[in-house]
Amino acid sequence: MASLLPSKASQKRTARTIVAVHESLSIPGLEVSAHELAKTIAMFVPHVFPRAEGLELRAVVTVQKALIDIMEINIETENERSRLFEIFRCFAASLAEELLRTAEVFVDFADLDGTPQLTTMGGSRFNEVEVVRSALGYRLVTVGGVSIVDHPRLGRNIYIGSVVTSATEEQIRKALDGMVSQSSVNIVPDSSSPSSGSDE
Repeated sequence: MASLLPSKASQKRTARTIVAVHESLSIPGLEVSAHELAKTIAMFVPHVFPRAEGLELRAVVTVQKALIDIMEINIETENERSRLFEIFRCFAASLAEELLRTAEVFVDFADLDGTPQLTTMGGSRFNEVEVVRSALGYRLVTVGGVSIVDHPRLGRNIYIGSVVTSATEEQIRKALDGMVSQSSVNIVPDSSSPSSGSDE
């Protein structure tokens, strides 16, 4: 039986990976990874973050497990989304502070509505789902007409958040050193999924 070789899309994602998926040291269960942004994603970022125009961009991606199904809209799910965002916001703010402490770089992240938190807003909202799909190759599923990430280990009830920055690979690695575990999390995306297709 022939061995299964990684797809071209998977090889591209591996080449763009700066830091593989690790767990946060201070926030139990928070998965963290860092990636160069694919061209197809990077070209839309300035529409959300105008100050990122013309910069070489990278993203630090986080994933958290939700306690309940947050796809429904009610007081309980809104409270859970707010709780998860606050956890992400604290991590993102700490990372931004660390990056800005050592260099003048662009760094920002979006709130629950996709609105920039540290810089001025453009005409679009940040699409966390597409960033995660491109960076990690996780499968997308459609629920009620909305595309959501199906995490290979955590499932669909997750909260995703990304920090976008012009910091170099080395600056990102140094900033994350001490913030994440030494051992990476063993996660194998479903390479057969259509959503794991090629991106540049």
